[in-house]
Amino acid sequence: METSLAPRRNQGPAAAPRGPLRPVAPVDELIGLIYRGPLEVSPWKSFLKALRERTDGDFAAIMVRPGRLGAAPLFLTNAGVAIDEAASRRIAVENARLAHLDPLARALVKPGDVFTLDEVTPWGAYTETEFYKKVIRPYGIRHQIGMFFSEPSGWKCNVGLMNLDGHAPFGDAEKAFFLSFLPHLQSALELYARLKRDETEKRIFEETLDRLTIGAFILDGAGRVIDTNSVGRAILRGGSGVSVTGGKLTLARSDETAQLGRLIRQAIEHREKRSPETFVDAISVSSAEGASLGVLVRAASATDPFASDFSPQVIVYIGDSAHQNLAPERFVARLFGLTPTEALLATLLSNGLTLTEAAAKLDVTENTVRSYAKKIFAKVGVSRQTELVRLILTSVALLA
Repeated sequence: METSLAPRRNQGPAAAPRGPLRPVAPVDELIGLIYRGPLEVSPWKSFLKALRERTDGDFAAIMVRPGRLGAAPLFLTNAGVAIDEAASRRIAVENARLAHLDPLARALVKPGDVFTLDEVTPWGAYTETEFYKKVIRPYGIRHQIGMFFSEPSGWKCNVGLMNLDGHAPFGDAEKAFFLSFLPHLQSALELYARLKRDETEKRIFEETLDRLTIGAFILDGAGRVIDTNSVGRAILRGGSGVSVTGGKLTLARSDETAQLGRLIRQAIEHREKRSPETFVDAISVSSAEGASLGVLVRAASATDPFASDFSPQVIVYIGDSAHQNLAPERFVARLFGLTPTEALLATLLSNGLTLTEAAAKLDVTENTVRSYAKKIFAKVGVSRQTELVRLILTSVALLA
């Protein structure tokens, strides 16, 4: 009987038999703590404690320097001996001030450099330095080992161990141990640098909204508030009737809260459909003080395929005239060539005051204000108050 066999996928030479598949090595707890470090309030606090305990050291320390000249380093330690907290804070300040005089830190220049103190300077000469007297001697430290690493955007870091006089020195075993987790420290430092950069960018955008006196509320896929800027927090505190109840935005009137909720649900549904068009809608609502609030609801970008229900989904912008700041008249004067009095009047008008209200504010007659207004119109090249307001409020210089 003939049997039909399917062709073999590999017609080449027979592959060598494969040995038994071995399980991966257990992940070291220290590695996990290295990657947790960028998320801790005190970066790498848990790692330093574990590092000191693993090596039976008296102190473990890390110094992180941002990738710019003149930036103060972040210095953190974990001690296995009792120390005076007030004295420790003073010494930390001295450490930041004198770090450039530390011979061990100065010797660590290339990623992967790892030295002991005795390898880079004679002990007798070291004890005569200001760095030793102000930073090292108060703790009674004798032995040190340090390693340098960095990341592509310029952040630099030293990590090290210190032992008291009379305790064990450091040597090749500690060097090899440090080098074993060097790649993980470098990756974690890069993550930390990216987080700091993102935080800085977030603060810049938030500051821009703050200067525009616009409250911004970021909502997740369930319509819960997950973040807001400082103007938004001021609106919540200001008695305007805007609040967060059960994690969700509410307004002074229940019917307007329901209307806002419908817009938020529409924005979330629109985003889930991944429509190329952006959902934007706005309503005017009443504040608890009787004034009006402008509320704009916008769906966040739907370009991230990995976004979850806990990711930012909707942005709600709220403009409250009660929290608007006057445009700074010194910029108005410089930008448009106005006198201080003309600039002050132009600023008042740009913030919604009528000529009558501006006259009362300046304690002059309405005719005087009209005369000043004509001069302002001529200087800036407009003919009506509405044009003046639009010109001033859209000037980028006022955001400075």
